[in-house]
Amino acid sequence: GLVAANAAWIAWRDGELEQATALGEEALADWSSEGRAGPRVFSWTARFPLLGVEVQRGRVDVALEHAREMLDESQQPLPDEIAAVLSEAVARRSRDHLERALELARPIGYA
Repeated sequence: GLVAANAAWIAWRDGELEQATALGEEALADWSSEGRAGPRVFSWTARFPLLGVEVQRGRVDVALEHAREMLDESQQPLPDEIAAVLSEAVARRSRDHLERALELARPIGYA
């Protein structure tokens, strides 16, 4: 899962949206298999590229679902500033906040 998630991140950075989507979904599928889910899973490694793709495609509802999953308490926590912006995005259903979260995440290699 982590290998596919990292490849999704590279594809997202390269602007290869279809490849980023396929690899991100592959990572999530691997992690959801029996015995793989839990707090040690860094699902944001797959979900940030997927969130970015969906924002770029104008599918805010799908992007917000990725944001909700990244904020789930069972996942590894994100940096406070990114988590706060994602929380605000979910609360307001805001594309602008999703884009801001991506901007904050990019320089530190999260998106």
